[in-house]
Amino acid sequence: MKLEQFLVSIFFLPCIAHASCWEKIAVTTSQLQELVQTQDTTKQALITIRRSAQDWKNLLLRGSNEKDKQVLNKRFNEQKIAYEVDLKRLKVQLTSLNIQADTIKILEDQKNALFRNYDNALTRYGVDSLDAASRVDRQVQGEDVLTFRTLENLDQDLSTRVKKSFDLLHLEIDKCSKE
Repeated sequence: MKLEQFLVSIFFLPCIAHASCWEKIAVTTSQLQELVQTQDTTKQALITIRRSAQDWKNLLLRGSNEKDKQVLNKRFNEQKIAYEVDLKRLKVQLTSLNIQADTIKILEDQKNALFRNYDNALTRYGVDSLDAASRVDRQVQGEDVLTFRTLENLDQDLSTRVKKSFDLLHLEIDKCSKE
């Protein structure tokens, strides 16, 4: 009986402890992957909303030509849809990670207000002249700043979390390799 206990303690207990160690590594790796994917989505959302802002400016500057107006308006609307998709993906990811719930609410509220105000200003003034385009621009000027800052702050927060998660993974790998 003592020989069996001795063999179990020598051969099987270290294996069990080692398996537990590698399970921790797998969990940390999975969390790190989720954080990186969420940060990528955040960066993509920021790129998309910046493109949308640029397309908006292009529409204002070049929209007096009907053909250009149609092309630019189509591109602006495509960016709007792409941003909505990015936000939906980001909401799922942040909810899964259980972080920054207030941030997604701000971004959704801002998106709704921003695009509604863009549409209202465009409908009200049009872009048939530079004067009209200037009035449209003044009506919505600066409304996208909160969206930009919120996404930039989220990206920074996620970057910090990714670094901490990577450091934790590194420590766990070192610990497991010494066991």
